[in-house]
Amino acid sequence: MKYVVANWKQNFNLVDTENWCSEFLHKITTYDLRNTHIIVCPPLPFLTKAREFLSPAGIFVGAQDISEWNSGAHTGYVGGRQLVGLCSYAIVGHSERGEPRESVERKVEVSLNSGIQPIVCFKSPSDFAAYKSSIYALEDPANISKGGVYSPKPISNVTELVKEARAFFGSGAPIIYGGSVTSETAGELAGVSGLDGVLVGNASLNPIEFAGIVEKFIL
Repeated sequence: MKYVVANWKQNFNLVDTENWCSEFLHKITTYDLRNTHIIVCPPLPFLTKAREFLSPAGIFVGAQDISEWNSGAHTGYVGGRQLVGLCSYAIVGHSERGEPRESVERKVEVSLNSGIQPIVCFKSPSDFAAYKSSIYALEDPANISKGGVYSPKPISNVTELVKEARAFFGSGAPIIYGGSVTSETAGELAGVSGLDGVLVGNASLNPIEFAGIVEKFIL
């Protein structure tokens, strides 16, 4: 199984979400997705709208974060209890959030206890080896696109990092890569041994570009 994850970050409004979903679905009409999981992570207010569009096509939606508390007196936080039924996945520990390990660990537990599969971001395998997770997302903050400027890591470096992570986590854990992923770099990434997919940031905001990335990971 391959995994292609779109992280929209703090972008789009309701109309943008509807337009993106419509255009993306039209583009992938002929794609065979039986062995490819597409996971779209919109801003929290648009989870329901994205799910309405995407779920009938077999596309999953995910949250960009989850609270380390399942519920309670935590103003502004959204935990597993609120997300159950809205999404299937949650990104946890993204480097842009700068969270301590202890906080990420609690978020993973909340996700798992809620039946939501965490996508755990890491830079070094040893950072998160103790985490129970459905998907590990290898990301280096130095290579994350900023302001539409891409800084892709050489494919040889990615290959070595994936090899290291695969040896650490074993053969059963899905490993995806995030860091200036575009339709131009996706082809090489799809050929990296032991890599199960990608986490896409800025490039996922263009539905045609994102569809091009998905196409590279169709088995």
